[in-house]
Amino acid sequence: MTPAIETAIRQTCFGPYLDNRCTIYDSLLLYGVAQLQIATPFPRFGISYRLRGQLFTFTPKQFCLITGLRFGHSSWSPIDHPNSFRNKYFGAGSTVNFGQIMNMFGNISHFDDVDRTRICLLMLIGQGFLGWQKTNAVDNMILDLVDNLEEFRQYPWGNYFWESTYSAIYNLSNRKMDEAKGFSLAGFVWPFKVPVNVY
Repeated sequence: MTPAIETAIRQTCFGPYLDNRCTIYDSLLLYGVAQLQIATPFPRFGISYRLRGQLFTFTPKQFCLITGLRFGHSSWSPIDHPNSFRNKYFGAGSTVNFGQIMNMFGNISHFDDVDRTRICLLMLIGQGFLGWQKTNAVDNMILDLVDNLEEFRQYPWGNYFWESTYSAIYNLSNRKMDEAKGFSLAGFVWPFKVPVNVY
């Protein structure tokens, strides 16, 4: 990562995460905590657990406080143009999977600093925050947002990551696990480790 790319990423809300050297999700810990999850009428607004006999609800507010990612509303709307990042490399209307972004990252020296920054941001979102596999489709909204770094900085990523995560976490204990392969856990699950360690 060049100094220019690092500076550009540090100016986004993801900047502090460049200093996070621990990327281990402690999957067994998270699966163990899932056993303490109790039925929640509206998991979108919070997921409830019974920890040491006490009821604890992990809400978007706590998710926001732990991650530092902003919640709110966005007035952003994409403007399609032929030289956009998505159109330039993938073609208008095409579906992009995360494996294609990973391939670009593997050949990042072929791109200029502006597109390198975009590729690094996509990798940070897909691999660092959401645990995407190669076959996961990349949200067109994200592909459009990386075209405008100012809009990217202002976007309420807390909303996006919470929406992507609570559905992956909720009712985890009732999922069937393949004894040989286990299962993959998507979403930004790192914040769920914090209340566990506190309790």
